[in-house]
Amino acid sequence: MKLRYINVSNDYDDIREIRSAIKRFNTEDKELLNDLTLTFKSYSLNDSTWVKSSAIIQKLPKISMDNSGSYLKKSHFFELSDSLGVYLVTVNEVLERNEIAPLEYVEPTVRKIILNKRKLDFIKNLERELLDEATGKKEFEIFDLKQDSKK
Repeated sequence: MKLRYINVSNDYDDIREIRSAIKRFNTEDKELLNDLTLTFKSYSLNDSTWVKSSAIIQKLPKISMDNSGSYLKKSHFFELSDSLGVYLVTVNEVLERNEIAPLEYVEPTVRKIILNKRKLDFIKNLERELLDEATGKKEFEIFDLKQDSKK
């Protein structure tokens, strides 16, 4: 899912202003929130990055796997509070299980798979070339491990 959230203390002065800024999130609101980031306990304003729901459930109190469906919905704003502070959350996009993952989310994994496949192909070709070269020059010996183990 893609979301943005802010965690502030319970006695934060301008909670109304922050609440409306995180909901609207226009250019002026982004500037305001960026200016106030030092006063937040924690925050994530980058709502263009895909995040696993399990990471969000760990970060936010009162949200569990059982009730996450009621909170973590597309285009949904919610506010949670506990003894540690107030959490303001705006969820932008949500992908359900078994939906096709967005390219930017799977790209690092796909890149690693492709690189690993290329490495394996390179090693296989190198072994084949070395064996062909050694066979052509008759510079190799074949050992029969079965005979050596009987001795």
